[in-house]
Amino acid sequence: MKKFTLLLLLLVPATFVTGQSPSGTGRFHLGLNYSYISTEMTVSAMSFQSVWKGDEYPVEELNGDQLDDLNASNTFRKDFSGFGLEAGYVLYDKPESRWQIDGSIIFGFMQASYESQSTVFDSVYFQANSGMDNLSAGLKFRFDYAIDEHWGLSAVPYFIYAWGKPSEIDDQMYTSIPFFNESREFSFNYWYARLCPMAYYETGKVRISAGPGFYYIYLDTDYALKRLNPDTGFHFDDYVHSTASGKSFVDGNVAVSWKILDPLTLSAFFAIGGDIIGHAGLTYAF
Repeated sequence: MKKFTLLLLLLVPATFVTGQSPSGTGRFHLGLNYSYISTEMTVSAMSFQSVWKGDEYPVEELNGDQLDDLNASNTFRKDFSGFGLEAGYVLYDKPESRWQIDGSIIFGFMQASYESQSTVFDSVYFQANSGMDNLSAGLKFRFDYAIDEHWGLSAVPYFIYAWGKPSEIDDQMYTSIPFFNESREFSFNYWYARLCPMAYYETGKVRISAGPGFYYIYLDTDYALKRLNPDTGFHFDDYVHSTASGKSFVDGNVAVSWKILDPLTLSAFFAIGGDIIGHAGLTYAF
């Protein structure tokens, strides 16, 4: 049963954007951003199947008690960093209205690292790293309401979807078998949704925002470990499917933006809570 707990490493991140970006002189804007997130996950479901020498064994699933034991005796931390491109448009901005609404599409590349650690033995038994070749895409909206010339309220909902594969795997729990050819592969699909309701203060070219953040992370991963005996031609294949979600879902948000020039805005965002989240970006309005 425990031979496939290596799947815990399934936590994969995605590039996301959540900085504040006051509009410039135009209705369109383009942005380049850098993001970092370090998150701890909880495995919510796990199943595995073996195909040995052509015999396909039934799929087995961990029950609730087994999942509780798994999560209680292991920690699963995933870190990632990545660059994203953002293209947006001001959807609503009337001179007589206090409201401003804009939307953006996001496309990014990310680099991920994974670590699964046994809390019982205090040892890392699985690590995986990827290059900057995983893809992400998403949507973001920003709703601003100006109370007066300085104070206002802002809400930033967005959704990110990411997919990819790791490039390097270091498995200390299930090492290679001599005289066998083997391959290890897993693919992931990752969903990340967030809502940031904030109050802001704006003076001159600077805006400072603060408020709570609500977010949800969900991960679906397929892992395959294939071994071939070159002498006999027999295959020994194992397949694992797992889903996981983030342990935290609420944090505190602080954002600062500075309009360097009329069309150019530099922004930074920090989320303070169970996970570590940071973002910095440069936006050009035209």
